[in-house]
Amino acid sequence: SIFGNGEQTRDFTYVDDIVKATINAATSDSVGEILNVGGGSVFSLSQIIEFMKEITEKEFEIDFSAEQKGDVKHTSADISKAEKLINYKSNTDIKYGLTQQYEYIKTNLNLYDGIINHT
Repeated sequence: SIFGNGEQTRDFTYVDDIVKATINAATSDSVGEILNVGGGSVFSLSQIIEFMKEITEKEFEIDFSAEQKGDVKHTSADISKAEKLINYKSNTDIKYGLTQQYEYIKTNLNLYDGIINHT
């Protein structure tokens, strides 16, 4: 289920990029700075669903529900300070990151038993 119409946007970030940002921050001369890290691009949830259909080679229906009270329609990280201070750059294409996550889940389905079976 998707709350809202699927046109809300998010700045998705792949874990490898976060790890690199953390290492860069830990080894930087900049101390005590607050930095945003993100993917650097925004995608709607509808776009992500279409990417997942392409990656999984499956068609599936999405149930759209009423928006949740207080849900933010659009979010995006301003990474300009991180780019400047710790040489941060998101290197992971959204489709590559989603494909990697999908392959990981397929390989490790047993780790998701409680979630999938709602136990």
